[in-house]
Amino acid sequence: MKQIAATVFVFALSFSVFAQNNDTMFVVKKGKIAYKFATRDVDSIIFYHAFGLVDPPKDTIRITDTNTIWIMGTHANLGMISFTGTILTVSTQQWSDAVQTSVCGKKTSFNSGSQGNFKADCRSNPNHKGDLFSWEMINQYGSILCPAPWRVPTKEDFEHLDIALGGTGESTQNNPILRDTYLTTWGGNYGGNCDFEGYLGYQDSSASYWSQSKSGSDGSYRLYFNTGGSVNPQSVGGRLYGFTLRCVQSIDTISPPVIPPTDTTPTHPALGKVSFSTATTYPVGSQTWSDAVQTVVCSGKTSFDGGSSVNYKADCRSNPGQKGDLFSWEMVRQYKDYLCPAPWRVPTKEDFKNLDIALGGTGELQANSTLRDKYLATWGGTYGGACAHNGALTHQGTKAAYWSSSEYGSDFGYYLNFLSTGSIVHPQNSDNSKDLGNSLRCVR
Repeated sequence: MKQIAATVFVFALSFSVFAQNNDTMFVVKKGKIAYKFATRDVDSIIFYHAFGLVDPPKDTIRITDTNTIWIMGTHANLGMISFTGTILTVSTQQWSDAVQTSVCGKKTSFNSGSQGNFKADCRSNPNHKGDLFSWEMINQYGSILCPAPWRVPTKEDFEHLDIALGGTGESTQNNPILRDTYLTTWGGNYGGNCDFEGYLGYQDSSASYWSQSKSGSDGSYRLYFNTGGSVNPQSVGGRLYGFTLRCVQSIDTISPPVIPPTDTTPTHPALGKVSFSTATTYPVGSQTWSDAVQTVVCSGKTSFDGGSSVNYKADCRSNPGQKGDLFSWEMVRQYKDYLCPAPWRVPTKEDFKNLDIALGGTGELQANSTLRDKYLATWGGTYGGACAHNGALTHQGTKAAYWSSSEYGSDFGYYLNFLSTGSIVHPQNSDNSKDLGNSLRCVR
């Protein structure tokens, strides 16, 4: 990861300018960008606004020591999700430091359930890197805790790591030199664990890191090493325990942000310049998705007329505070080659079905909060709402609606729909008439 030189960045926001009044530098990183603040006392709500995020967790944190945090996102149940410390490259893998969240970091209780009834939970691990997570927590929230292109490591990832550090990749090795390499080259930490009731144990004497790989019905694989020199990249831990988590990505997935082809799209007389709301693209399964579509003309409009049955109209309007603009179905039909220029295209209802299955859904109507959260984290979805046939904005912040090119009869179009309440996800919804304004994303 390329780090920006030791420069203090000042943001033109509503808070006062930071003064360099001591020798401590606090570093906050998002993606591949580093921001350094010359202050010992930074409120998380400040750097949330510095990143353009308007919804920091309710329980904000205060950093009072020299630290480095990679902010990875937010979640309704977990709060701010971040990596501590340095991103480390070992052979063909890149590893995050320990994962922590603002909610887990304030918890001292822990309940991981019982055999056959495992529960998702987490707790703080005072004076050690990251928080402690039950395996079920990682199973349910893995794509949130390790957002793409990061992922929860597998047993094979730990075997590869062990061999790259000079080990055999096999179970228990008595090798103090290899153990020390885990501490130095890989940045490991004796964080210990917690039992199913949350009692801390073996802090400062052993390290346990979860993988996503199962071992039987009650156990899962972990990386384990201890102060005695024992190293085991294939150790099995009971799922009731709380262990540390680190994320991994392959070197070949690390690349600069992709600039979508729409940046060079010629200006259209009715639309102006067409672009995607961010330069980020989202590979899911065999598909790659753009971010929400916007145009210079649509982004400047607050009026909208979607027409009526037999006489649907091509129109669009802005969607303040949300990604992209809102388009009538007829607008998408008429201008599809401009809004989603080749090799991009407007998705079909089958594309949304395939997306849903790739994210872990059924491709049908379902109530599934874990799947809904994957649409937000892995696919980059937002609750952009819609607009009525007369342009009145509706459901902003509570509903996501994305047009497909597929028709349902003469008056309706299929669309992807998910909600912030009730956990409803419907990749093939057909109850939106063509005079409404929905968001649009392109696929290839």
